[in-house]
Amino acid sequence: MKVCGIIAEYNPFHNGHLYHMTESRRRSGADYVIVVLSGSFVQRGAPAFIDKYTRAQMALRAGADLVIELPALFSCGSAEDFAGAGVAILDQLGVTDAIAFGTETDNLDFLSAAAGILAEEGEGFSACLQEGLRRGQTYPQARAEALRLGCEKQGIPWEPEQAASPNNILALEYLKVLRRRNSAIRPMAVPRQGEGYHSLNMESPFCSATAVRNLLESAADFPGEAVRTVIPDWEITLLEEEWRQTFPITADDFSSMLAYQLLASRNSGYGNWLDVSEDMSGRILKHVTEYRTFSQWAALLKTRQYTYTRTARCLCHILLGITRELGQRCREEGYGGYARVLGLKKSAGPLLKAVRANSAVPLITRLSGDSRLLGEREQAVLRTELFAAQLYGLVQGQKYPGAKPLPGEYTAGLVVV
Repeated sequence: MKVCGIIAEYNPFHNGHLYHMTESRRRSGADYVIVVLSGSFVQRGAPAFIDKYTRAQMALRAGADLVIELPALFSCGSAEDFAGAGVAILDQLGVTDAIAFGTETDNLDFLSAAAGILAEEGEGFSACLQEGLRRGQTYPQARAEALRLGCEKQGIPWEPEQAASPNNILALEYLKVLRRRNSAIRPMAVPRQGEGYHSLNMESPFCSATAVRNLLESAADFPGEAVRTVIPDWEITLLEEEWRQTFPITADDFSSMLAYQLLASRNSGYGNWLDVSEDMSGRILKHVTEYRTFSQWAALLKTRQYTYTRTARCLCHILLGITRELGQRCREEGYGGYARVLGLKKSAGPLLKAVRANSAVPLITRLSGDSRLLGEREQAVLRTELFAAQLYGLVQGQKYPGAKPLPGEYTAGLVVV
């Protein structure tokens, strides 16, 4: 049995994702594909555009055999946390032979060499990184400069455009984590097709998720013909049925909830929340009376050093009550801890049996019973996920009062295709 793993968001699913999944299966020769999928919040520091159960169904209908949830504590975290937790789950399942990730290049040798420099974090690299931060560079800029110098010292041809693109940043993190874990999982780079990560162009059949979200959010009527060329045919019906009924969900839908959390924490400051530095905490306190909406606030707090996305992630951590202590503990203990199944194919019985026999962590298929198998740290991670899902469901119900409520986390069955 050969198994290929993919870490994804599918926010929402489009032709580029279908190409990636098809190519991943073909190149790896996999009998089964496991997708580790972001839950209710995603890595750019925002709620998922479409709920996790619908996106799990999309993944399964597109060819995945098993969908595992990436908990909110990691899914709306930095690239390091997102990749670290996703790879840990795939590694600990004990059946994953390969991991396939999208890149802007097929030069896996360069990415692997660069990831080695990041994994080792030698004194020269760390000193250069800190110097860049002191000069006011953003973390991505400072890291890229430190990485460039590290590559030059080791005689590795520097490819700046390959080190800075969003997909390659994640690819470097996947490779770094595999190296640090001494994992036997084989990495596979699948070059991205079509438009760039942030492109809004809808003319290519391989457009970005950003373009699809923008169209679905802004359209007055369901844009069936416009999206028909960029998403699989079977997805048209699914999206049309749910559009303006259960989605779109955006960050600004959580504005009032975030305002409450900001005010509730005002006296103690915000430095106890994950990734919120003392400097960022001070900026929030300074400007808290200027708060209007989630997106307006993230833009207001943005500086040369703090990108919009990093700021939005900090705000998500405050919104969801994700503490610095729990995040740091998960990093130190190698992430992982459990694998919660969101959905599976009817034909995936042999895969599920193999995971049960080989997994180093509890496999949760029924939350009400299986959660008792978790330790104290894992219970804390799960509580964060449950809170995020309940918050998401509450907002969805307020925005679309006529919609069928999302299933409760303890009563929801698996998505089966």
